[in-house]
Amino acid sequence: IHLSSTNSSLIKNNSAYNNSQYGVYLGSSNNNTITGNLVHNNTQYGVYLATSSNNSISNNSAYGNSQSGIYLSSSSNSNILSNNLAYSNAIAGIYLSSSSANTIFNNSLYSNSQHGAFISTSSSNTIANNTAYSNQYGVYLASSSNNTLTSNSVHNNTNTGIYFSTSSNNTLTSNSAYGNTWYGIYFSSSSNNILTSNSVYNHTQHGIFLGTSSNNILTSNS
Repeated sequence: IHLSSTNSSLIKNNSAYNNSQYGVYLGSSNNNTITGNLVHNNTQYGVYLATSSNNSISNNSAYGNSQSGIYLSSSSNSNILSNNLAYSNAIAGIYLSSSSANTIFNNSLYSNSQHGAFISTSSSNTIANNTAYSNQYGVYLASSSNNTLTSNSVHNNTNTGIYFSTSSNNTLTSNSAYGNTWYGIYFSSSSNNILTSNSVYNHTQHGIFLGTSSNNILTSNS
C-alpha cells in the first residue's frame, strides 16, 4: 500500500506481507490513519513514513520484517503511534530517524533483534507507557535530545534496558528497568539529562551507569 502526497485517508484492516520493500508506505502524506493492519515479512519495513506528519498509527501488528516494524524518517513529525505490536523484526520494533514531536504510547515492542525502540537524531518526542522486552536494547537513543520517557517498562533485554549515546537534555520519569542482562539505564557521552523516580533493579552489572557524561541530575530513583 503506497500513498504519495495523499492526505486524510484511512488504511484499515489490511494484510500486507512478503513485499519486496514495504507493507504500508506514506511519502509526503499527512493526516492519515493506519489502524488494525497486519504488516509482516516484508523485505524492508512494515510501515514506513517519509516526510509525513500528523498521522495516526494504531493497533497494527508489525512483525518479521527484514529491517524494522514501524519506521519514521526525514522529518516525519507530530505522528501518534499507539497500541501497536512490533516484534521479531531484524532491526527495531519502532525506529525514528530525524523525526520530532512524535508520541509513542502504549506499544508492545519485543523479540526484535536489536532494539525495541530506536530513536536517532530525533528530538522532542514523547515515549510513554510502552513495554519493551526480549530485545538487545529496550529503548536506544542516539544523538537525540529533548525527548521525554515516562512510565515505560523495559525488562529482560539481552544488553541494556534504556541506552543513551551522545544524547542530551532528555527527561526520564517513572520508568521501570529490570532483569536486563547488563545495565538498567546506560549513558555514554550524554549530558544534561534528568532521571526522576525510576525503578531500576536486578541487573548483572549496574542499575544506572554514566560514562563520559556530565551535568546529569538523578533524583528519587530506586
